[in-house]
Amino acid sequence: MSDLEAEETQVPVRKPWITALRASSHSKSEQGFAIPVAVGMGLITILVATTMMLRSQDDQVTASAQKAAARSLGIAEGGTARTLSSLNKPENAYLLTLDYDPLNPSFNKTYLGPNQIQNDADGETNALNTWTTPPPTGGCSAANRTLPSTLLSDSIGSGNYQIKAYRYAPTTQVGALLIEGIQGDAVSRIQILVPVKQRPAANSFPGLYASSSIDLGNNDVLKVVGGTGANANIICRDCQVPASKLTSECSEGQPTEAGLNSAIGRKSGSIVDGKVYLEDPYVPPVPTPPTNTACSTSGVPCTINLGGSLVASTTSMLPRSADTSSHKVGTPYHYKLTDLDLGSNTLTINTTGDPVYIYASGNITLVGTGKIVHAGSPERLMIFGNPADPTNAIPDQSFTLSGGSTAMNAFIYAPDATVGVNGGSNDPDFQGAIWAKTWNASGSTKAEIRVPDNMNQLIASQLGTSFSDVGKQVNKTDPSTQWQRLEAR
Repeated sequence: MSDLEAEETQVPVRKPWITALRASSHSKSEQGFAIPVAVGMGLITILVATTMMLRSQDDQVTASAQKAAARSLGIAEGGTARTLSSLNKPENAYLLTLDYDPLNPSFNKTYLGPNQIQNDADGETNALNTWTTPPPTGGCSAANRTLPSTLLSDSIGSGNYQIKAYRYAPTTQVGALLIEGIQGDAVSRIQILVPVKQRPAANSFPGLYASSSIDLGNNDVLKVVGGTGANANIICRDCQVPASKLTSECSEGQPTEAGLNSAIGRKSGSIVDGKVYLEDPYVPPVPTPPTNTACSTSGVPCTINLGGSLVASTTSMLPRSADTSSHKVGTPYHYKLTDLDLGSNTLTINTTGDPVYIYASGNITLVGTGKIVHAGSPERLMIFGNPADPTNAIPDQSFTLSGGSTAMNAFIYAPDATVGVNGGSNDPDFQGAIWAKTWNASGSTKAEIRVPDNMNQLIASQLGTSFSDVGKQVNKTDPSTQWQRLEAR
């Protein structure tokens, strides 16, 4: 091998200081690039973390607000349920047909107004509040009635609710309840519409009813032998606890037992097997006689006019033989007269065929031994007076019944008459039911009225279903017909 070839094949010898210099140069270049990258990544990480934290906080705030809003809505709904439950209690049910509609300070008008719509042009500029100033009812002064302490507002958990307004529409018989639920800063307002119905209270049919006044004295209203006394009740619409006894004989606007007795003039010798109510009951208008006077066996029901006064000396029995020949079988006999004055005579009523209805425009006077004898079921003989005269507090008629050895079985409905029993001495003196304008009996009279347990059904069977719900009426709400969430303003 030549010297030249040997020189070409030799491996180049690297100098260590050159290699180190090159490595140091590359390391400084990489370090200068990595530091900004690391700083940038850190800033990005911080930014992402900050953003996530802010978003988390926003989500928490939103979730908390949504939770509070849902909670306030739940409180409003719970308050609605509580309010309706309270209003449907017997002692508060009168509020369902009254109004509570204060001024909304945001608009200086009532919240609902007559049309039951929140904050529209219908609102009044004067607050309407008959809840805290109700009319007298139940025989006690309105001043003695107070709202339940938790009715207008109460708490549920950590929140509370408040009734903003309640408005009753008589034409549609619907109540609008506006209520607000509050949880912290969250406020929810809802309105519901509820039908308000009057329903007869169970076993409240009046065996004795007077619209104006009752002076019961020592008279009795009794059940029939073996009965329950379900209809042996007394109802007086306008009777009031005497003003001097309002404090001692009224409690929360309702009469005590002593107050009931004072209002109807009941004395210690009186027995009432049913209950006493100082209420405005449902009572249909008094029936009037048919306008047809041409009687025929095949014709429509007719009225037989007996003229001015009926006296037993000339007519001792109804129906008369002449009346039966032209009578349409299956319908009542309708007799119209002015006065019925029997003196000491007896008038016998025979209802083995058809019922007998007597319409008196004047007075009925039974004195001494004078009496009406009717052995049939009491609803088969009905005696009607004039229609009610609300413009005149003084009765225009007088029906004086007589007690004796034979009970008078009848239903008497005389809305414009004073009715009483003269010289009661029998048990019973009267069997059936008596409705009048006033019941006036002296304290020395011991008259007995016995009322069959099914007297309400017996009357309705003759006069129709309008008489089936007679008695004390109780307000009740039906299920809501509308629910809506409203703006709280």
